[in-house]
Amino acid sequence: GNGRLRIFGSGRSIISTCFVDNYAHGLMCGADVLDDTTSTTNDAYSDTTTRHPAWGSFYIITDGEPQNFWTMINTAILAMGFVDLTEKFHLPVWLLYMVAYICNAVGFLTGKK
Repeated sequence: GNGRLRIFGSGRSIISTCFVDNYAHGLMCGADVLDDTTSTTNDAYSDTTTRHPAWGSFYIITDGEPQNFWTMINTAILAMGFVDLTEKFHLPVWLLYMVAYICNAVGFLTGKK
């Protein structure tokens, strides 16, 4: 790390996290339910497929309550021996938007978008 990371905006970004093993387990549980309860005919074009109610449904796989993104990142940064992010200045959102618009305009004008 070169120490250039800064908190964007107010630092109150909330995210939902999940360990990859737990996510994979959730997907496998869903696949097991669908595999055990789905029957199809031999005809690929048949409408007689019986589908489980889970088909086409939306599910969220997560490890509990949402967490503050920057608190989580800062904990990892401190554990690696780097400087506390909360002691550095935060990058204001308006500045980030301004830089993004300028980069977008330059990309448009140069054709390298």
